[in-house]
Amino acid sequence: MGERRTNFEAAAKAASRARDFAEHELAATLARDFRSDPATFDPKRLMALGSDGLGELLACLDLAEPEPKGRGDEPPNPEKSAVIRKADWSAMRRPERPMWLVGVAWGLAAGTVVLAIGLLARLIYS
Repeated sequence: MGERRTNFEAAAKAASRARDFAEHELAATLARDFRSDPATFDPKRLMALGSDGLGELLACLDLAEPEPKGRGDEPPNPEKSAVIRKADWSAMRRPERPMWLVGVAWGLAAGTVVLAIGLLARLIYS
């Protein structure tokens, strides 16, 4: 169970880093295209960028200062953090059952079904 969770968290972090890197590269490419020929620039290409990507694009065009990832200027709000904690999917995640316990439960269920079928067959044919 712990190994699966560790693998999942590592894969999630890697995917997040890959997304951030791809968004940064896309913003740099769009900024380069816009600077080279603004008349032929297609604004529909901006839809692929998220809010961080748009900020990165503006920073590449020297129209805005790049914002830090964290918002350190705001003090932590306990009510807001409680709402975020409630909305977080990991808080709703149930722990995985141990596989040996699942195997024992399925074995007991299968044995009970076989026993019931045997008793019914004995009653019918006796």
